Amino acid sequence: MLNIIITLLFAYLGYYIAKKLNIPAPGMIGSMISVGFLSVVFQNAYFPSEIRVFTQIIAGSFIGIQIHKKDFMSFKQLYKPCLLLIFMLTINTFLVGVIIHEFCGVDIMTALLSCCAGGATDISLIAMDMGAKTSTVAMMQVLRLFIVILCFPAWIKFLVRNEHEVIDKYVEPKVSISNGFNLLLTKVLKTNNMRLCFTLLVALIFGLMGSASGIPSGALVFAMLSTAFLNCTTRHAYMPLTIKTGAQIFAGALVGCTLTRETIINFQKLVLPVFLLITSYLLVNLIFSLICKKKKYLDMKSALFASCPAGVSDMALIAGDLGGDMAKTALIQVVRLVFVIACMPTLSQIFVNVFYK
Repeated sequence: MLNIIITLLFAYLGYYIAKKLNIPAPGMIGSMISVGFLSVVFQNAYFPSEIRVFTQIIAGSFIGIQIHKKDFMSFKQLYKPCLLLIFMLTINTFLVGVIIHEFCGVDIMTALLSCCAGGATDISLIAMDMGAKTSTVAMMQVLRLFIVILCFPAWIKFLVRNEHEVIDKYVEPKVSISNGFNLLLTKVLKTNNMRLCFTLLVALIFGLMGSASGIPSGALVFAMLSTAFLNCTTRHAYMPLTIKTGAQIFAGALVGCTLTRETIINFQKLVLPVFLLITSYLLVNLIFSLICKKKKYLDMKSALFASCPAGVSDMALIAGDLGGDMAKTALIQVVRLVFVIACMPTLSQIFVNVFYK
């Protein structure tokens, strides 16, 4: 029990420091580094693995809470670039994953999950379920997040330096939610605390069903889909940022406990895989944007931001700052994230079973 308390204290301290330093995803990154330090130096970091399922449920529900009815309606206007990006990222994951496996000595499942363009927290939790080396996946994902947020805005500004502004024909739809279920919940759920409890209950029930289903990362996927359905059919899905932060801290602690001295010693072996991964993302980013521009799916700047493999809110905000379209960027980023979380674990498992068993 004492080790759990010490681990949690280190996790929160890491989050607090990372937040003060304005590090992206401070809950995940800060707690992972601090608990990893505790694990490597003192070798007494401990966090019960049973908490993983509940952390996955919270993480999945937060992805679901970002999906709204208007997103489905907007998809009619943006389905072509969404499908193109999903196709390109899927091919990139398997191609670069196999290259990293063959030439960098990383096992195939770890390599594939390291190349998935999902959230660092989400993919790290998925790695725990799928027998991958979680510490390697987490470090690859965190390094990808850092490099993309730090470097891609400058890369995009360089690519669009001679581009002219275009008239945006995209109109975000106005939606209304009026059904019997929503009206019933309006009468029953009077406060945000009641909405929070109801949202957590829905996510928990379906998350546990997903965990029992045997589907890869079923807890996260089912919690995500059930919360998304609730958010699209009612106005009562609610979850404050503090709970998301808590889930990230727990996830970081879980990953940090898997770090060992051997992991640190072998860190230099990740230089080449990270270089290959970032180079592949740059190519996907450029090719996707050129195709979108030629086919008139999107303007060049919006296409570049929409295909950046970073956080949904991060890239939407950066796009807004640099003259991109925040609405289109956010929608395509959400579609990309949902596809990666919902489908890539299963596709990766099938790929490994077919070609590496």
